Amino acid sequence: MTGKGGTGKTTLSCALGLAYAELGYKTLVISIDFAQNIDDVLGIKLQDKPREVTRNLFAMRIDIDKEIDVYMNEVSKRLSSTFPQWSAYNLDKYLTILKYMPGVEEHVIVSKLMNILEQCENFDIVVVDTPPTGVAARLLALPEAMRRWLERLVELRQEIVKLRQALHKLEHEDPILNTLRQDLEKYSKLSNLLKTSCKISIVTTLEKLPVLEALRILKVLKELGLRVHSIVLNKYSESSGRKVVLDMILREVPSDDVKIVKIPELEEEPQGIDKLSLLKPYVENLVRT
Repeated sequence: MTGKGGTGKTTLSCALGLAYAELGYKTLVISIDFAQNIDDVLGIKLQDKPREVTRNLFAMRIDIDKEIDVYMNEVSKRLSSTFPQWSAYNLDKYLTILKYMPGVEEHVIVSKLMNILEQCENFDIVVVDTPPTGVAARLLALPEAMRRWLERLVELRQEIVKLRQALHKLEHEDPILNTLRQDLEKYSKLSNLLKTSCKISIVTTLEKLPVLEALRILKVLKELGLRVHSIVLNKYSESSGRKVVLDMILREVPSDDVKIVKIPELEEEPQGIDKLSLLKPYVENLVRT
């Protein structure tokens, strides 16, 4: 699920996971939202490994800062094994700068998500609570962008290896080419998964700015070739002041293509399993289509 910050993505992700779990599906809810308030929604302390919340429902959250440190250590080890001279020239100390580069957070999140999904074969359903739309769009675009970039890098490296073998009359495995191929396989698999098996829901409230953002992300995701399953109108009401905004959504969103799901505002905050179950009649519209 994605949407503008504050529209209720995390709450609805947990409610959706609970709805799947109550139908008998072994379900995992993963929060990659920087806000990290899934603990409050579920009323349970989570870590970076799946924890059982209730029958068939498991949840976890990704600590972004921790994962960046882990990733940079892995990069350092990979460079040291591939380029022994890396440490000799003390170049490894400059890795500390890379962790602050633009795009590192997105890359680390996607890498972690790939690793988690590879280990989730025993789950029937995985629900991902994403960061707000701007970051989510970059996250969802990254696998295909990386796939195309790595394809080209593999081609270039193959040419280098051929030239080196021709000059030195040697045939041996190239560690850099092997690493590039492994990364290409991972990103190709995730890109294909997003296009074929992923149902994206955009959460918004009936206010002008969240709706405009929802319509923008809808356009971006379609350009990426990703399927948007539904737009969820959270805290929905029939008030006349919101009718104009609702009409704008109905005008812009192709109803035959994207499902509109309306979820009313509850009298009390849906926190904890008991309260989340109050949303079940509404999120089941997402489950059954």
